Parts: sequence; C-alpha cells; structure tokens
Amino acid sequence: MNVSDGIITIPISKDEYILVNTYTGAVDSVDGDVVRVLGEIRREGTLRSTKISKNIIDRFVQRGYLTEHTFEEDMSALEELFRANYDHQQKCKNHRVVVTYDCNLRCKYCYEARLKDHGSRWLQRVFTEDQVVALFDAVSYLDSNCDMKYRMITLYGGEPFLPQNIEIVKYLMRKGMKRGYRFFAVTNGVSLKDYASELKKEGLDGVQITLDGLREVHDKRRF
Repeated sequence: MNVSDGIITIPISKDEYILVNTYTGAVDSVDGDVVRVLGEIRREGTLRSTKISKNIIDRFVQRGYLTEHTFEEDMSALEELFRANYDHQQKCKNHRVVVTYDCNLRCKYCYEARLKDHGSRWLQRVFTEDQVVALFDAVSYLDSNCDMKYRMITLYGGEPFLPQNIEIVKYLMRKGMKRGYRFFAVTNGVSLKDYASELKKEGLDGVQITLDGLREVHDKRRF
C-alpha cells in the first residue's frame, strides 16, 4: 500500500487539515492523526498505528489517497486523462464573450483600467443584437464537432451584468440556449442579487465572484 504522490496537505488550524488528491480530485477535511498516519505509511510502507479505523482506511483507498499503483502507473493514467481532455478541448472551444468593458466599480488594481484611455464613449459600448447573431454563427462553426452537452460560454467584461445591459445579456443567453449553450459569468456581484433568478432561467449555470477579504479590506480596494 502506497500513499499517492498526488496528495497536497493544507493546514487549516492546529489540528485540522485539508487533503487534496490532485490525481483524482478528491478533497477531504481530516485531523492531525490522519496526516501523521499517512506520513507513517509513506515512510515505512506499512500501517502500524491503531488510531485509524479500517473503515477510514477503506475510504482512503476509495478516494485514492492510498493506492497499490506505482508512480509509473499513476503517471500513465494521468497522461491518458490529459490526452482525453486535450482531444475534448480540440472539439469544444472555451468561448469568453466581453459584453462590455464598462463597469460599476473602479478597483484600484484593475488591469483593464488603462482602457479608459480610449475614452468613456468607447468604454461604454455594448453588444448589439446583430453582433449576437454574428457571434453564434461563429461559435456554432467552431463547435461543429462538439457534443451539445459540453457547449459553454463565459460572459465577461468589464461587468457583464450592468443594469443597463441586462436585456442584451438575456437576449444573448436565449439565442445561445437555442443552440445548446450553457453560460458561466465572471462578475463583481453588485447587480447579481437583482437578476440571479431570471438569469438562471436563461441558462446561467454559475458565476465567479472575487472577494478581496473582509468588508473593510474589500471596500478599500473596490469602489
């Protein structure tokens, strides 16, 4: 029995850890005894401790933390997974649509801040219905070999969910849903509470929202 080489151990508190198996994707919260036992197995190749029950050991085998595989076998399995993922990505592209470069925040670290040099009128441009039609003509061609269930578009900006742009966003999503696309968005979340339920109906599967720490820190960096 070997401890997988793909394990990352992250300390959370004095006696709490997060185990991450980068080979299988398993993530578990464990105590210090588990971490010490895994270290023992890694060093000695066997389990001597009585602090861990057989049920937990069996669970760790199921989750891939403990394995009979050699390093070479793990690498071979990872290479096979990588090649399958690569082949999938050749068929299904990752599309990111910038709805607008305008934003309702002015974060001091924003890498798009220099876009203001082009002028506010340029910054406030937004997708038109004609451009939405052209967009889906293009992505449908690029995804002609992609299974419908894997078609995904990420809405980006600027801030994609500005109130003044929400109708064109819903139009874009409705057009995409008819062609089998689901949607993800990168948003600052300011307007999300007002539109989340209706955007979900239009095909929004998830969002990424950045938080810069506790309220005081966050509000100093994002204004």
